[in-house]
Amino acid sequence: MKYYSLVVLLFFTVTTVAQEIEHTHRKEYAFIENKGQWDKNILFKSQIDAGNLWVQQGKIVYHLQDYSKLEKAHLGKSTEKNTDFTQHVLHQNFIGANVVTEIEKRQASKHYYNYFLGKDQTKWASNVKSYEEATLKNYFNAIDLRIIEQASQLKYEFVVQANANPALIRWSYAGYDNIEITKSGNLSVSTKMGAIIEKSPEAYQIIAGKIVSVPCAFELKDRIVSFKLGEYAKDIELIIDPVLVFATYCGSVTDNFGMTATYGYDATAFSGGTIYGNQYPTPDNAAYDVNSNFTVPNVAGSVTTDAFISHYSADGQTMIWTTFLGGGDNTQGTETVHSLICDKLNNVYVYGATSSVDFPIVGGVQSTHGGGSSLQILFNGSNFGTQGTDIFIAKISANGYNLLGSTYMGGNQNDGVNYKVSSGTYSAVSAYDSLTTNYGDQFRGEIMLDQNNNVLVASCSRSTNFPVLNAFQPVNAGQQDGVVFKLNNNLSSLLWSSYYGGSNNDACYSVKVDSSYNIVFAGGTSSNNLSNTVGGLHPAYLGGISDGFVVKMNSVALTLIQATYIGTATYDQTMFVEIDRNDNVFLLGQSGAGTYPIINSPYSVPNSGQYIVKLNPSLTVALNSTVFGNGNGQINISPSAFLVDICGNMYVSGWGANLLQTVPLNGMPITANAFQLTPANGFDFYLFVLDRDFTNLLYGSYLGGA
Repeated sequence: MKYYSLVVLLFFTVTTVAQEIEHTHRKEYAFIENKGQWDKNILFKSQIDAGNLWVQQGKIVYHLQDYSKLEKAHLGKSTEKNTDFTQHVLHQNFIGANVVTEIEKRQASKHYYNYFLGKDQTKWASNVKSYEEATLKNYFNAIDLRIIEQASQLKYEFVVQANANPALIRWSYAGYDNIEITKSGNLSVSTKMGAIIEKSPEAYQIIAGKIVSVPCAFELKDRIVSFKLGEYAKDIELIIDPVLVFATYCGSVTDNFGMTATYGYDATAFSGGTIYGNQYPTPDNAAYDVNSNFTVPNVAGSVTTDAFISHYSADGQTMIWTTFLGGGDNTQGTETVHSLICDKLNNVYVYGATSSVDFPIVGGVQSTHGGGSSLQILFNGSNFGTQGTDIFIAKISANGYNLLGSTYMGGNQNDGVNYKVSSGTYSAVSAYDSLTTNYGDQFRGEIMLDQNNNVLVASCSRSTNFPVLNAFQPVNAGQQDGVVFKLNNNLSSLLWSSYYGGSNNDACYSVKVDSSYNIVFAGGTSSNNLSNTVGGLHPAYLGGISDGFVVKMNSVALTLIQATYIGTATYDQTMFVEIDRNDNVFLLGQSGAGTYPIINSPYSVPNSGQYIVKLNPSLTVALNSTVFGNGNGQINISPSAFLVDICGNMYVSGWGANLLQTVPLNGMPITANAFQLTPANGFDFYLFVLDRDFTNLLYGSYLGGA
């Protein structure tokens, strides 16, 4: 087991006034204000290396989290099915503290957060800033509490006004195993996750422009802590400056997974993912202090994720805003984000999955969660609990302030998550099979806009009562089917919706619109009886545990024009579809044995597991196809993005080294101008650009860290 010493401290040096008054800050550790998104008693939240710190009326709460099991599963280093993280809450209760009515905030962040959590709109908040310093006025009578972010670390100090009584500063702890003052004068508070140490405090006054030290020590009596002070000038302000140290926490904190990204029309960027443990939990009888308004859910059933959307400047150096999106009840419900897209006004559209029964709904065509069965995705750390999953779609304003529309889409079984079924029953922990061969396959699917900014989604469903309308396939043909549907721009009306699949497992992963407004979607299948494949490039199932497929439909008549299987006699899937300006159809996928045929392609790396194929608009002829990778006969990357530009050049990114194989990513085609010539640890991203004629590799690079 790994052990880390996680330190949050300020080393106090008695030299000049400026050293104490001026602080070096890093905004990502700053204090986020409460504008109604949390309980009214909460004043600020900040991230610490060991979890989260909450400043509230009369107390500081330390929410300590250990994600080591989850991290090991995420990195493929553990086969343990129980990946629940360990967490603990410690309360520092200030005895006799006043209700704070005045707060002085300093150095606000340029970026901001927006919170859309739960159906209660009074708990939604926009333009929430973080601050590098804040002073809570009159925390005790004539004594202020100042909280400070100091170079990625946190500290607090008491400012005792002239002639005030520092003996008023007293506190106790709840949720600890042992408390003591050590021989060195430190205050040590032990918990099941380690010790929080307040180092022997410093106190000082500024007299005639110079810092003058004041003798100061902790005093512990009847489990109540206070300060014991030496002589000082009572008519001059006094600063008491404890130093916090978080020690002996095991494991590491993994508090967010990025899952998707898109570009804005002003060259800015958006990313989306899942964030762990950053919602303020609601109280129950299991709390260490039932009056604290703070507890954590039971570990065995903990469901603690929300979706986040972040907006970045064009140069990537500034986070403009972040929005949290999810249910408000942390005892059940989790969200994952699978795909983003922007309209030309930079409103951002979000597609994902949720098990929250109180997901925030604005004018949605489906206002209630459809239900489902217990589901946990092991390697991604997503525990949807017992409620099951529905698809959610949301539209967020360009500035992140407003949730312009949102809706559920789902039936009474799990929707929007692609996963394995064993012996006709849902697996308790989702494992890998024909359609889930790569890390992240469970969360594939795509959101797209048509020429009128109506919303298209390609996904999957196990429900037999998924909402359908004007469907070309109105019923689920068996097990898991793909689904494709269109909503109007504000998500208040379903324009059409249909299943697509056969008698085995199927999933739709990608959807696009051509110049004639026909809709093209693609995915993976284990069914040998997909509809409308006759007349296509490959009208029959090609063999193996799965094939890819691609379908073109008429968006006016709502009929299928043509479909075709894609693949070989072994494992194959089609992850992405793109369309060029001539309506040719490009597919990015995988072929397990590296035997996908090479057609009219001077560039290839034979025996490689990734393919790109270019089909004519009618899906009857393969104009070009090639394979790329390191030629080892295995899959090298889990594809994460695909683009065909106006010139017809093809761009690919993917995460390397499948979790199910132990061979690190290496030997991929690299160009001389690569950003990174060699893999950092074999679990890197890989970027690849092929020219429009399938002739030359334009770019190849790794991207990753140790």
